[in-house]
Amino acid sequence: MAVPDVTSSTGKLGLMVASWLESKWFPVAFQPIFNLASGRPLGFEVLGRIPDDLVAKGVPSSPADLVELAHREGWLLQLEHAWRRSAIAIIGACAVDRRTLFFFNVDSRILDDPRFRPGTTHALLTERGLPAHRFVFELTETRALHDLPKVRAVLEHYGNQGFHIALDDVGSGFASLQALVNLRPGIVKLDQDIVRGVSVDSFRRALLEAITGFCRKSRRALIAEGIETPDDLHVLLELGVPFGQGYLLGKPVALPRLEDRLLLEADRCSTALERPGTRLPPCFDCQGIAWNPSVVPAVPFGTHARRTRTAA
Repeated sequence: MAVPDVTSSTGKLGLMVASWLESKWFPVAFQPIFNLASGRPLGFEVLGRIPDDLVAKGVPSSPADLVELAHREGWLLQLEHAWRRSAIAIIGACAVDRRTLFFFNVDSRILDDPRFRPGTTHALLTERGLPAHRFVFELTETRALHDLPKVRAVLEHYGNQGFHIALDDVGSGFASLQALVNLRPGIVKLDQDIVRGVSVDSFRRALLEAITGFCRKSRRALIAEGIETPDDLHVLLELGVPFGQGYLLGKPVALPRLEDRLLLEADRCSTALERPGTRLPPCFDCQGIAWNPSVVPAVPFGTHARRTRTAA
């Protein structure tokens, strides 16, 4: 674990943020993820935000930059826990549909912190009466490949508790494909650089079609990120990509709620793009569970879903 250099400007910022982490609230935002064929919500990705008071004192306003500062200064684990505590408190206090999923970003570098203890998130959820199968751990770093045995052990631990696992930024590089093969997550999130412009780039379309086919055959759930234009959305619908998120569908919001107006707009966004003679593809069967195009199932992914179905 890094020791903060209190004489440097970043070291001073680090101490200020570390102190804030112990006693203050770290805000989060929730970006909706939709069933593309029906326009209905699947869940929300939880996004960390920076308190305005800290930004005014010189702390980076970009969450990604703050994460790197936290890693250098040795309090990345505390930062992730602070964002997670805030999100769980908000989710527990809101009247959220019990079928809604929540995606937490996980930086695999926290595994190197000797203070890391599996079970922290599960304990927070238990306090709020929230079941683990509604939460997804989203791996965002290719560093997960640097210590596969450790990462696999942690993922198995989370899976045994009922959490789901997603791999983010798939298609962004060779390393992410290696991680896909080695970790075999139940949920695959397609990198936004592949999604953006897919309607005008035949190379991107061919790659997206291949990944979609792979996920269908290997029974992985696929989520496309970075959907920003109706034309790109239409291509995703044509290819049968089942889920997606992006500013076209919904920007990050302070609370995990969607107004009826937003749901209606999302529904129109899906159905209005159907060209004459083109049938919108239904969501494919994921992990052995038949998806109803108009209903998001209560337990949609992963080993917990298989155990529940078998037990039933």
